[in-house]
Amino acid sequence: MPGHIGKDSKAVTQRLIQVLNVLIVSGRFKSRRQITQKLGVYETQASRWYSGEGACTVDVLVKVVKVLGVDPAWLLMGTGEMFTNADSRLEAIEKQLAMLTENRPVKPGTKTRNSREKSSKKRSFQKKLAL
Repeated sequence: MPGHIGKDSKAVTQRLIQVLNVLIVSGRFKSRRQITQKLGVYETQASRWYSGEGACTVDVLVKVVKVLGVDPAWLLMGTGEMFTNADSRLEAIEKQLAMLTENRPVKPGTKTRNSREKSSKKRSFQKKLAL
């Protein structure tokens, strides 16, 4: 099929999904819909990637590299860093770390911030990962 990436399409599509999740969790984008609009693809196409029913095309991969700053070697082969732009990579990592430390287990007897707020953030984080 023209425009498709061949036998490694599942692995590449899984890495693409990983990029989308990192960008949402890091706060760079608010939703999958916002990313698909930025890439110029339909949200139903992204839904097929997530469900495993469809693979991304070469055209989409080119847009992901150019628009989102993803390293093509990482996207195609899984080697190197996810992002080519150091600022984007650092920002994503810092936001992920902040979210993880906010949700880390607390020792018994330790006073914490509002536990409902933490639970809400944790649920939000889990929902974003499930997209």
